Amino acid sequence: MTISVAAPSGLLDWDVEVVRVDPGREFAWTFSERHPWLYRGGEHIFRLEAIDADRTRYVDRETFNGLLVPVRKRRLGTKTKAGMVAMGDALKQRVETSSRPV
Repeated sequence: MTISVAAPSGLLDWDVEVVRVDPGREFAWTFSERHPWLYRGGEHIFRLEAIDADRTRYVDRETFNGLLVPVRKRRLGTKTKAGMVAMGDALKQRVETSSRPV
């Protein structure tokens, strides 16, 4: 499966493999670059956790593996994390303003 990610430089296409689907609860994929032993995303997880009858926690977590992770650590901790936070904020806004049940 190919996903497109909005980046400052434009859309980036990533080939991912969906590894887990639990409808209404969790969705996860893995991806790698040309040389997965150098750098690969271990797993990207999107999870919904019920807090109570009116609140839900959204978890967006990604783990990385490979020899180049220390070199890319700063970028992963700033740009990648900022993108994940922006996506979570947009999802929150969409859910809270939707007139349809989610």
